[in-house]
Amino acid sequence: MRTYVCAQCHVEYFLADRQETVALPWARGLRADSILAYYDSTGHVDWLHATSLAPVLKAQHPDYELYTQGAHAHAGVTCSDCHMPHRRAHGRDVADHRTPDPLADVDHACRACHDASAKSLQDRVAGIQTATLELRTTALDALLSLIADIELARGTDSGRVTLRAARDFQRRAQFLLDFVESDRSLGFHAPQESARLLANSINFSRLGQTVIRGEGRPPIVDGAPPRPRRRMEVQGGSGLKRASLWGDGGGGW
Repeated sequence: MRTYVCAQCHVEYFLADRQETVALPWARGLRADSILAYYDSTGHVDWLHATSLAPVLKAQHPDYELYTQGAHAHAGVTCSDCHMPHRRAHGRDVADHRTPDPLADVDHACRACHDASAKSLQDRVAGIQTATLELRTTALDALLSLIADIELARGTDSGRVTLRAARDFQRRAQFLLDFVESDRSLGFHAPQESARLLANSINFSRLGQTVIRGEGRPPIVDGAPPRPRRRMEVQGGSGLKRASLWGDGGGGW
């Protein structure tokens, strides 16, 4: 319950019922892939991208959803254990209701559980966040390249199906990237999950570019996202294999 108090607000959400009701897209699960699959099933769109005209989504602040995929959640550590650490005051233990950044008080927030020096713990967090930032920047560069290619394809009257496929890949790449970007921990809540989402974002951006260049095309049904399909292609003469994993309507990618 101490975690759910925080999860009332620090989550991904959307406005339903004519923009009057806050709703949570958790019907298929808490992972970003499951949330994306839910939005696909309902046709939810936050806005059309001004350059590419892709029907994109905006992640809010999915701190809770990413936290559930991390080591601390799996160990039963709650939000308040780190963000409201206990300290002695007036002869008793009290929680710090200022909800500080745990790194501002490593001794109480981290070393209550971890038998390590404050510096080593700070360095570990910095390492995770630096790696996440580097991967985030790579994912952002890939997404911007895809958007630029879509804009160019629009100007050269590229096929309607090709553009729709590329825009769908942009929608997926942008949401997974934004999911990690909008989490305030910069990857620390769930380092492996954050890296997985950013890697998938990069892959979706590159698949979108591949579609535009005529090297592949996922099946698209009017009004519906791509259906599940796995395939392995061998590039003629080169001996190189390229594996493509299309979307799973059940939430896994």
